[in-house]
Amino acid sequence: MEANINKVYKDNKAAAVGASIICPVCGKIFQKRQYSQAFCSGACKDAFHNAQGDRHNAPRKLDAFGILEAFTQAGIGYRITNQQLAGLDANGRAAYETCHRVTVLHQGSEKALFMGDDLKAEIERAYEYALESGLLKPESHA
Repeated sequence: MEANINKVYKDNKAAAVGASIICPVCGKIFQKRQYSQAFCSGACKDAFHNAQGDRHNAPRKLDAFGILEAFTQAGIGYRITNQQLAGLDANGRAAYETCHRVTVLHQGSEKALFMGDDLKAEIERAYEYALESGLLKPESHA
């Protein structure tokens, strides 16, 4: 039932102004009057959002820049490189290929290396490592 309520809510948010929509809480059919409207009343809106739980207790989802900022604030170093040596070209010069590498540094030594095609994914893997290894403490919204 809850998944269905969330689907109705998302459908209501996506509906055009003037469309007939159904309130995900009470089931009343009404006409959408403004772009952000998804409920028939403020009481239904409050009931829906209160039932979602306290978002302030949920762990914060960081983007790549947020992760790097968290590393800096915690005293964890990192190094990002985007190319690696692939060999020599036909003229004998160094040839490079794209490869994102994220190195986690702590107390003067390299702790972990993550390497792949997607820089964002490698930063996220480094973040998971820092959490699991205890280098970084999980945060929540205050």
